[in-house]
Amino acid sequence: LRHAGVKVNFKTTGPVRRLPPPVETCLFRVIQESVNNITRHARAQSAKLSLRFQKKAVGLHISDDGVGFDVEEALTTKDRPRGLGLLGMKERVALMNGTLDIFSQPGSGTVVQVKIPLK
Repeated sequence: LRHAGVKVNFKTTGPVRRLPPPVETCLFRVIQESVNNITRHARAQSAKLSLRFQKKAVGLHISDDGVGFDVEEALTTKDRPRGLGLLGMKERVALMNGTLDIFSQPGSGTVVQVKIPLK
């Protein structure tokens, strides 16, 4: 993101530790797609990423101050490839029995929240 001129704030909370490889891969891919979307579409000046390590779950929060978009339209459009990255993120998180929520609207930035339970 810095290479694209986007100021980045990254933080972790809770006891940082290695996670099961499938969970790490899932989180990596969600972050990768989110960063890609911020770089390609958001026209953001800043972004925040945080990982929250809890005893029985891990949380991910990504937000930007970009132009935002209509989430429902992006997820339901038949005009592909629009929305495929978002659908892929949802599917990856669902495979980990987690939840992914995307909040955005035109003109107000975007927030991606993930929570994945840990055994």
